[in-house]
Amino acid sequence: MRTSYMEGRPLGLSPAVFFVLLGGILLPGSVLAQHPDAVEEHGHHHHHPEDPHENHAQESEAHGHAMLTVPVGDRWVLAGMAQLFPMASIVRGVDDSPFERSEALLSQGAAMLQLERHDGRWAVRFTPNFEGFTMRDGELTPGGWGEGFLDARHPHTLLHELMVSRNHRSAVGLSWSVSAGRGFVPFGSDDPMGRPVAKYPTNHHLAQILERYTVNAAVGGERWVVEGGVFDGTEPEDPWDVGNWREFGNSFAVRVLRAWGPGASAIGSAGHGESAAHGWETSVSLARVVEHGDPDDATWLVHGGVRFEGTTSAGDAYLLLEGARSFIDHGPVDGYESLLAEGALTRGGLRGYARGEWATRPEYPRSSGEDGFFRYDHHDPAEGATRWIILSAGVEVRADWGPVAVRPFGEAALQRARRQAGDLDPRFPADRWFTGLTAGVRIFPGGGPMRMGPYGLRDDMSRMLREHGVEGPDQPHHEEMHHHEH
Repeated sequence: MRTSYMEGRPLGLSPAVFFVLLGGILLPGSVLAQHPDAVEEHGHHHHHPEDPHENHAQESEAHGHAMLTVPVGDRWVLAGMAQLFPMASIVRGVDDSPFERSEALLSQGAAMLQLERHDGRWAVRFTPNFEGFTMRDGELTPGGWGEGFLDARHPHTLLHELMVSRNHRSAVGLSWSVSAGRGFVPFGSDDPMGRPVAKYPTNHHLAQILERYTVNAAVGGERWVVEGGVFDGTEPEDPWDVGNWREFGNSFAVRVLRAWGPGASAIGSAGHGESAAHGWETSVSLARVVEHGDPDDATWLVHGGVRFEGTTSAGDAYLLLEGARSFIDHGPVDGYESLLAEGALTRGGLRGYARGEWATRPEYPRSSGEDGFFRYDHHDPAEGATRWIILSAGVEVRADWGPVAVRPFGEAALQRARRQAGDLDPRFPADRWFTGLTAGVRIFPGGGPMRMGPYGLRDDMSRMLREHGVEGPDQPHHEEMHHHEH
C-alpha cells in the first residue's frame, strides 16, 4: 500500500505554537461573549430584555454562531472566530496510479477577525490562512486543480483577506457599501470553506475568484443587491504570494442577487436583526479575468446559482444549485464548465450532507516522480482536458465544548474522470470509478462556520453582530437608525 508523501510529516513547531496561542486569545473572549452581563457591567453592551428580536439572536447562538466580541473603546467592537480541520483521507480503486494513497493533515486553518463600528458604518476584515504551514504540499483532492496543483488542493495564501468596508444601511430607500483591499471578488457562490463538504469541489476556480486586490461596490434594497468589482487578475503562485497590486484594474466582475420567499433578505434589514443567510437566493455573475497582465490572456467567466437556507418541517435545510462556465481563446478546449448540486439537513445534533458535480478541468504537464504527479509549473499552458463526475456524501455530529464548536465528520466520494481533449499522463486513471474516504473533526474556536466571500452589505460577520444586538451606548434604537444616518 502506498502512503502519501504528506503522511507522517511533522506539523512543525511554528504552526503548533500558533494554534495554542490562537486558542488562548479566542477562548477567553468567547467565554465573555457567552456571558454578556460581564460586558454590560463595563457599559459596553446594552442588553434590552424586551427587545422583540432577542429570541432571534439567542436562536442564532444556539446554532453555533456566537462569536468572540470584545469592545474596543466606546464605538468599536472586535469580533472573531477561527477554524481548523484535522483529518485523514484515503483513495482506493486505482492501485496502479499515484492516486492510491493516504494522508493525514491539518486543513482549512484560518482566523476570521473583524473590527467594526457599533453603528456598522465601518468594518475591517482580516483573515490569515495557515495552510501554507500545515499542508504546504497540498491536500489530496481528486478533481482539484489550480495554482500549481493537480488532484491536490493548493494551500491558500497567508494573507487571505484584508478588506476595509464603508457601509450605509437604510430601512427606507437604497443601501450601499464600498469595500477595498485583498480578498474575494463579487462573483459566483460562497467559498467552499464555509460549506458542508470538507473536500473542495472541482469548480473552485470557476465559481469563486479570491485573494485578489479588489475594490467592490454594492447597492441594493431588502430583496435585491447589485455588486461590482475591479481587481487584479493574476492568481497567487504560492501561500506567501502577497498579490499583484501593480496589475490592479485589469479585470472586473459583476454579480446580481435576488432574495425571495417568506422572510428572505438580500442584505438584512437596517440593523433589525433579520438574517441574510435564510430564505431563497438567486444570483448571476459575469467576470473578465486577465492573467499575468496580458490582455490576450483573458478569460470570461459566467455563473448562475440558486441557494436556500432555512428551517423546514424536516429540520434545518441548506441547498445550492449552481452552474459555471469559462470561455478562453487558447488551450485544448474553448473553456471549462461545471454543474453542481449540494445540500444538507440538520436534525438535533446530526447533519447529513451530499454533493454531486459534473465538471471539466484543464490538464497540465505533470512533474516527474510519484510526488510530482500532483504538481505542475504554474506558468505552463494546459495540454489537455478531463471530464469528471464526483458524488460525495457525509455525516457530521454537532457538539460544543464550552466556547468551542467541535464537529466530528466522515464523508465518502465516488468519482470518475474521462479524457475530453489532448493527451493524458499515462499514470492518470482515466475511465475508472474509484473511491475516497475522509474522516476528521471540524473545530471552531469562538464561533461556527460562516459564509465566506461577501463584504459590505452582505458581510456575514456584520450580520451576526447585528443579530446579537451589538450596538454602542450612543446608538439610537434600530427602528430609528435610518433617520439619523448622514
